[in-house]
Amino acid sequence: MKTQQTNISEVRLVYRTKVKASERLQVKCSKDALDIFIEN
Repeated sequence: MKTQQTNISEVRLVYRTKVKASERLQVKCSKDALDIFIEN
């Protein structure tokens, strides 16, 4: 029996932002996430 070789390409999804980490909103608990979600 002959085996068949299959090549699979790698797919990457990357999100990059120019906002510094120190300027981003911090989510420390679920209430923080809710407040940010409601604002937006």
